[in-house]
Amino acid sequence: MNANPTLLQMKYARIISFFSERAGLSLDDALAFFYYSDLYHLISRGISDMHCMSDAYLVEDLMEEYRKSLIIFSGYDDNLEIRYMEKSDSRLAISKVYEESWKYAYKGIVPQTYLESIPEGQWASSIEQDNRKNLIVVKDKTIIGTAGFGKSRMDEMENFGEIISIYLLPEYVGKGYGRLLLQTVLGELKKMGFDSVFLWVLEENKHARQFYEKCGFVQSERYLINNIGGKDLKEAQYVYHDSNIL
Repeated sequence: MNANPTLLQMKYARIISFFSERAGLSLDDALAFFYYSDLYHLISRGISDMHCMSDAYLVEDLMEEYRKSLIIFSGYDDNLEIRYMEKSDSRLAISKVYEESWKYAYKGIVPQTYLESIPEGQWASSIEQDNRKNLIVVKDKTIIGTAGFGKSRMDEMENFGEIISIYLLPEYVGKGYGRLLLQTVLGELKKMGFDSVFLWVLEENKHARQFYEKCGFVQSERYLINNIGGKDLKEAQYVYHDSNIL
């Protein structure tokens, strides 16, 4: 059955509006995703009278297609995926990864009183920032890792990508998940056009430095001083070029 073109355009507009709200996307981004979706092509071709189905049903189909598009990696072991953070993901669960990782990785480096004072949800409201993308590692429906990255925040390194953060829950450290997450982040930065990437790591964090060096990162001559909990800590910059072996 052929749909009335005017009614069909009105239906598209409703679907895009509802989808934008459900997915937490701007209307422009929701529109762009919709017109490249399999759902749109099915409706526009009149297949299975999809245009006769309710807006709610079609939006749910579109959401499922959108969720699948966020998954970058699935496999390695059972029930593991690395994907982009979406609106429905718990910011408290993601913040917990930061909190537990800090308390584990920075013990003996950052003052213990500061680590013990980190409240639940410390990072929940600051995870989403302009020009920053966020990946999460999900295993058995639990968020076990996260990474933030994007274009360099340093004007003098404007042609570089930057890994802002990369963390795992302590019980998943040393099992290959960190390397897998790092590989995925570098792959996404390459898609964004960045063959060179940098990150900052606390100079006293020897385990992290060894990890990045094994993954092809090389220490540069740049340093930052960051005061955490009343203690001045030096952060070393590490740089990765696509020609390096990961």
